Amino acid sequence: MSNETRSTNSRSWATPVALILGAIIFAVFIAGYAWQTSESNSKLDEGATHATAAGHLQDAAVEGEIAGEFLATYVASGDETLIPRMQEHAAAGVAGLTQAISASGTDDLRQLALSGAGLAEGAGSIIALRQAGDIASAAAALEEVGVVYEDFGAALQVSIDSELAEAASLANSSDSADTAATWLLITALAAGFATVVGLFWVLARSLLKRRAPESPSPA
Repeated sequence: MSNETRSTNSRSWATPVALILGAIIFAVFIAGYAWQTSESNSKLDEGATHATAAGHLQDAAVEGEIAGEFLATYVASGDETLIPRMQEHAAAGVAGLTQAISASGTDDLRQLALSGAGLAEGAGSIIALRQAGDIASAAAALEEVGVVYEDFGAALQVSIDSELAEAASLANSSDSADTAATWLLITALAAGFATVVGLFWVLARSLLKRRAPESPSPA
């Protein structure tokens, strides 16, 4: 077999192999793009749950502070109209904790909810003492609850910071996955374009060979 024949056979095999490799590369990078896009969306959704939980915790902190102010004012003044207002804000605070647990569901948040429920019970005892006319005991109980509430507030702030930090971290991870997905898509499109161009080139060359007139035989 001549060198020219071997060269022709080599080219005839190289072209379809190159096209097949191009198609494989395209498929692999498209699969990578789909995976990275899914990862980006998943991280973004997870981050949103932590951001939502942080928002509910912040609401709970505000409501709890307002409820505490109403309770302190009630102990000092004995104004019964303050009780339902205090209870309304306390209930809103508990609702915020419950919603935060539903959004994030970490063990720390569940522990906070239990602490919040304990503070609500303590507030009920203070109200009962004040309604009974025992102002001194109510004031002493209020002071004790105040110390517990400070610890609760500090733990609440730690949870808020933790949820916000986790949300930010997941958002960064989502951005990184999205960037990777973009580059994978660009690479896949480039490989796909090259493969399609190569396929059209092969088809066009094949058609030209079929249409080319045969060389006349020498006389």
